[in-house]
Amino acid sequence: MRQRILITVLLGIVIMLISLGVVSIISINSTIRHSLDQYQETSRIIAYHVDQLLGAHLSRLYDVSLSGSIDLTDDNWQPEHAALVTASQYSMFTEGVFLADVQGKLIISHPEQQIPLLNVFSIPGAESVFQERKPFVSQLSPFEKSRKQVLFILVPLKDGNGQVVGIAGGVIDPTTQMFRDLIRTISSREETTIEIVDDAGKVIVSSAHRSVPTDVVAMTPLREAKWNVVVRAPQSAVLAPSQNLTTSFLLLGIIAIGGGIALAMGLSRSIVHPIHALIQATKRIMAGDLESSIAISTKDEIGTLGKHFDAMRQQLRAHHETLEGRVRERTQELEINRQRLAASLRAVIGAQEEERRRVARELHDETSQTMTALGVSLELANRSLKERTLSVSTMESLKAKVHSLVDGINRLIQDLRPPVLDDLGFESAIRWLIERHLTRKHIEAKFEMDETSRSIFEDRPHLDRTAELMFFRILQEVIINTAKHSEANRVVINIGCHGEVMRVIVTDDGTGFDAESQMQRNAERSSGFGLIGLQERTAFLGGRCSVDSMMGQGTKVLVEFPVSSLRRAYA
Repeated sequence: MRQRILITVLLGIVIMLISLGVVSIISINSTIRHSLDQYQETSRIIAYHVDQLLGAHLSRLYDVSLSGSIDLTDDNWQPEHAALVTASQYSMFTEGVFLADVQGKLIISHPEQQIPLLNVFSIPGAESVFQERKPFVSQLSPFEKSRKQVLFILVPLKDGNGQVVGIAGGVIDPTTQMFRDLIRTISSREETTIEIVDDAGKVIVSSAHRSVPTDVVAMTPLREAKWNVVVRAPQSAVLAPSQNLTTSFLLLGIIAIGGGIALAMGLSRSIVHPIHALIQATKRIMAGDLESSIAISTKDEIGTLGKHFDAMRQQLRAHHETLEGRVRERTQELEINRQRLAASLRAVIGAQEEERRRVARELHDETSQTMTALGVSLELANRSLKERTLSVSTMESLKAKVHSLVDGINRLIQDLRPPVLDDLGFESAIRWLIERHLTRKHIEAKFEMDETSRSIFEDRPHLDRTAELMFFRILQEVIINTAKHSEANRVVINIGCHGEVMRVIVTDDGTGFDAESQMQRNAERSSGFGLIGLQERTAFLGGRCSVDSMMGQGTKVLVEFPVSSLRRAYA
């Protein structure tokens, strides 16, 4: 028992730890994914703001075309210069703005002499301004005047007719404070580095003053330029929450193991010893010792179980004494029932012998004598026929004797087994019984049978003939007894099927009798059927029979048995 408790508790701890491990793995992975999603979300936010900023300054360059005063064919550069001044105010174009013709040659700039003479098409990818007629943002490119890396933003310059007549551009120094503040305003952890990188992999601007070990990178491309916003962080910073969670789970597992072992030991001590005491008490009771008490001093559930077990022992002792008395009573009842059964068997055998004697007597007294007389009459008729003295009266006498012989044989057959039961069925046989034994004695009889019962007896292929005959004999016994002893004027016979139970009720308005006393007398007699025989026949069908009668109040006989008794087992 102790080993089972230890194994069960340890198995529960193992299952709990496995579940805890699965949950921890899921939680750690979820934490890591959440951390990575945070870095990716940071890169998307910065990319969105950079796109917004670039879009705003591209609009400033587009405004140069929309000013309506741009004409590169005249010699008046005042309108163009005013448009450039407007475009450069409060902008990121720290190194100036400029206009170039369709060949990419610099025409005018602001501030003047700020931008060296250059051909715009010397910037890698700048031809796309004319080819695709859309803005162009360069990668880091050298600036000849200061020999530093700058960014060029170019848009197509259109005249009033919408024709591309040149290029409007601006130069950005990514090292200026304005541009660096673009990413430094985004709050981030100290160990995180935020960078904007061009399509050549050059870092345009970075939030870090020193290099940090980088294991995790989140990157989002810009829409307005071929740049990428990159968020870099060391793996230790990303995995720190998950590592803390792992440590917590390990500590929790160690605590669970220690607590489980302590629980198992405590359960073993508090449960095993009292259970051993109960086992020993059970062995004593099995050996027949109901006197020794069961003493368990604990006040927990096991102690309560011990108290109830001892109370059960005391009840068993009392029941044992009561049971011995009941066994003696039942033994006496069985002996009485055996005697009754023996009396019933003697009654059955006696009735059979009585029936044989009656048949033999009728055959000897009536049938045999009638046949002897018929034989003599036939001999005399044969002699008269030879002497030609045979008369009509002689033939009539012979005919009467033959009819008498046939009637006697028919009565004998009907008493043994009425042919109407086989020829016309159960209902007609009952009506024949009523006609023969009640109606002929001027007793008013009412017979009722419902459709369900009628259909059961009409289904001859599925009807158990033995059970049908037994049921017929029950009604025959009741009807004959009523006709002989009841002195009734009216008899009602009702046969009905109630669910799976066949029920027969026979009532009369006769003189009645003491049913209980009559039952006792029939049980004590060694011959005759009476009420005992009626009950035995009903028991053969698996049912019960009751007789309710009092002196001067008529008689009611109730017979009930299962409908299944009337069906063949293998119909």
